Amino acid sequence: MALKEEHPSVDLNTNYADVVVKVEKVTFGEKTRNKMHNTKLKRKQNGKISQAACALLNSGGGLVEAEIENECYSYTKDGLGQDIGQSLTELISSKKFENYFEYMQQNNKLFIFVKSWSSEVLPSPRICSIRTGLYQRSGTSAERTNSGMAAEFLEMKKACDRRESDETKQRAETSVLPEHWSIHDSAEDIFNADHLTYGEKLNFTESTHVEFKEFSSKNILKHIEDNLPHYISAFANTQGGYLFIGVDDGRKVVGCSKENVKTNELCRVIEYVSKKLPISHICNSQAKLNVAHKILPVWDNDGNLRGYLCAVKIKPFCGAVFSDNPDSWILKSDRIERLMTEDWTAMMVATDPEISNPVNVLKTELSVSCGPPLTKTVYSNPGITCLRDLQKSLFSVISNGITYTPENLTKELFSKYPGLENLMNEQMEELQASQGLLIFSRSWAVDIGLPENQQVVCDALLIAAGKHPTLYTVTQKDCSANMFEYARQTACALKQKLVNVGGYTQRVCVIPHLLQLGTNEEGNTELDLQVKYPGSYNVSHKDMPKLLDSLVIILLGFRSFLSDSLGCEFFNLLTVKQYELLRTDFHKIKKQFIYGLPGNGKTTVALKIIEKIKNVSHCKSEDILYLCENQPLSEFVSLRTSHTFPCCLPHPSEQYPREWLTKGVRNATQIFDIMAQEMEKIVRHQQIDIPHQRLRMLLDEAECAHPLPGVSKVERNLEEDEIVTYVVENCLQYFQNGYSGKDIAILCSTVKEKDKYRHVLQPKMENEMKNFKLDADFTMADFTMLGHGIVLDSIRRFSGLERSIIFSIKPVPTQEEISNNLLLCVVSRANLQLHLLYGRVQSTKKLTVVHSQTD
Repeated sequence: MALKEEHPSVDLNTNYADVVVKVEKVTFGEKTRNKMHNTKLKRKQNGKISQAACALLNSGGGLVEAEIENECYSYTKDGLGQDIGQSLTELISSKKFENYFEYMQQNNKLFIFVKSWSSEVLPSPRICSIRTGLYQRSGTSAERTNSGMAAEFLEMKKACDRRESDETKQRAETSVLPEHWSIHDSAEDIFNADHLTYGEKLNFTESTHVEFKEFSSKNILKHIEDNLPHYISAFANTQGGYLFIGVDDGRKVVGCSKENVKTNELCRVIEYVSKKLPISHICNSQAKLNVAHKILPVWDNDGNLRGYLCAVKIKPFCGAVFSDNPDSWILKSDRIERLMTEDWTAMMVATDPEISNPVNVLKTELSVSCGPPLTKTVYSNPGITCLRDLQKSLFSVISNGITYTPENLTKELFSKYPGLENLMNEQMEELQASQGLLIFSRSWAVDIGLPENQQVVCDALLIAAGKHPTLYTVTQKDCSANMFEYARQTACALKQKLVNVGGYTQRVCVIPHLLQLGTNEEGNTELDLQVKYPGSYNVSHKDMPKLLDSLVIILLGFRSFLSDSLGCEFFNLLTVKQYELLRTDFHKIKKQFIYGLPGNGKTTVALKIIEKIKNVSHCKSEDILYLCENQPLSEFVSLRTSHTFPCCLPHPSEQYPREWLTKGVRNATQIFDIMAQEMEKIVRHQQIDIPHQRLRMLLDEAECAHPLPGVSKVERNLEEDEIVTYVVENCLQYFQNGYSGKDIAILCSTVKEKDKYRHVLQPKMENEMKNFKLDADFTMADFTMLGHGIVLDSIRRFSGLERSIIFSIKPVPTQEEISNNLLLCVVSRANLQLHLLYGRVQSTKKLTVVHSQTD
């Protein structure tokens, strides 16, 4: 039984607030490694360092810790060892080796400091690999593809898939260059032959599409099993081709000796290898790898059977064919794992999501094309949440000295905890000539999604030029080892998030520093002596804005509601006002009322508050009651408990403390204007019992926070068939302009109206769309975040949700007293395009009003 392969281990008992991977004993030094007689051990040591470095490069960076085997070793005198250095250089496929690795010897240990990988020049690999497992044909050879070549190959495959139909792609992949036609045809003739003659000379040579091999030893089956994956991968990834086993270098047919192999054994090995090869479908096709083989008898001139020629025909593959899973590693929790083919390919070809909008709706603040491997795309809405403006608003750095921020929280903490100000001033005393920020928080652990520790008074993150970022954790009790571990884990998580979430691409660390309030003494200071980083991990003046940008993304980023419908995860940014609501002291304030008009981001803030409450109160999702207005919104939030009380809120006069959200962040300006008009009508003409005075205050302060253009159309006096035709024709136009079903919702005033229009819309939509090979699936609001079809439902059931394009059919209910409220509800659901369609009214001429239309 094969022994389980040993991998480097993650050290969970380190004083570093970082990911530390141990590789145990290693012999270092150029001369000493050259004298090693045990080449197997030498390769093993090298391999473990490469695995550890690869995993750290792909996972946000960290340290490789190796115990030095040879006595009297000095890194500064003896160096690393050429083979180890060469392996690390090959990992990053870049001349900027010094940007990613630094070394530091501490007693009998050597630490390799590894910066996270980031794509700097495109196309370049999104992740690092020791070996990719991919081969391609180069002339007459099957060549191993390194990470850089793999990135170009996969990008080429994606580009072909985007611009070519399946039929065109099939023709392109099977095409052979004219100068190779005769070779290809001759190879095909041999493949289709019944037998061959021993010693005959083939009339064609090796080429991009043909390879000859002669395995004359008794271990022919082993040779085929070991080498066939390379050739299948190379031919399938190039343009297809033929492998003939049993032809010597002079093109003579010699066959495989019948004494060394049997035909059924040859077939078994070829079939086994062909079926086990990993493949990745980069395109939408689910085609299978096509490998055919024939065993041709080889006879001599006297009619004696001399052996067999094994002919393997490999057709080109639309995706990627691997000889084995990539030798690429990543950190998951407390262990190193090898990436499987599909995951590796997905990371290699990851791009920013394509959001189908005819206008520049979103600004890319963080792109996966140039970020660390684990980052997700981050978008902001121009005019609302520009990343650099948010950074300047929250973390403004003055020219000299250390600024304590946020000011209100700092004053509150200093007032509540006597001695805290003096304690922090003592820590900052030697930094008065520096430039930077000391960012206070009630709990940085909670801020980054970790549970709160109730012994912590506060945390303060120091980011200053020329210094390592430092996280000061202040406690009221003794600075025990448990508290230092809490501080270390918080600092480690923060460092990882700065890279993997915030997209910071430079060297970075966060040093934990434990302080005890009331003693003016540092706790566990002896641990600081064991935590040393190279000077290059200090924050430079040039990189400070980038680091603060990453911090803003960590604190203000939230998973976009469009992630599910687009099938890929990306992030948006909160506004400053929304973020301020999350700074609430949930120990002190047990209830809070947040008023906001439609499109102000109330749902987003509610979800972020729920996450924070979970970490502050150490509770689970099922312990939190979320009340919302309809079932689809409840399904979207995905909490386990919901109720349908008529009203569970106290009287408006008792709703304190309260906050206001007055900036519209969801709707285009023209749609926001219609919303404002309808809100004015609701406030001015009171028909139902709602707090109109409070609504008036909100309305007076309401503003659209961006210049995003949109389209708002009103069509009146339409017959039923005219409404259906209008919806179908406009949907078709949107599809042709790049939108899809997941961008559109058709909303009716009642469920009964929805059912009626479904029966007439569905067949006409299907009939029109099939001519353009487009799907016309309808779905309900319950499945809006999971499905890809057009939502067709009632206005009430869609309340709280949104789509880029909204069609509203007869948006006037029989309950006249809520007509304006319902109209406001449907208008506010549209991000960019709004179509209000009214039925025919007696004695009223047909009227078309276009409020605004973009170019």
